[in-house]
Amino acid sequence: VQVLHSSACSATGGDSLEFLCVISGFSPATVEVEWLVNGVPGLLVGTLTSPRRDAGATTYTATSRTNVSLEDWKEGKAITCQVKHPATGTKAQDHSRFCPGPGS
Repeated sequence: VQVLHSSACSATGGDSLEFLCVISGFSPATVEVEWLVNGVPGLLVGTLTSPRRDAGATTYTATSRTNVSLEDWKEGKAITCQVKHPATGTKAQDHSRFCPGPGS
């Protein structure tokens, strides 16, 4: 599980960032994804793609996307993608948080 996000610097006048959660290497093809803000579920709505079979493998990859306000992001709130694989009982997660640079 890996969380990626668009750059705040490349936001085209928008007031939010898009986050992408990449889920790979799972089988069978059903996963449940939940987005959390500072560990709290239910604050973000995600869109999950249909799992696709990995080339030459018996595993699958899927993605989930959500949008986070620039305000929440710049406040340093942790954005977490939490994935559950019901068939195996496995849970995995990754998160991202704003890190102000020099002069921020």
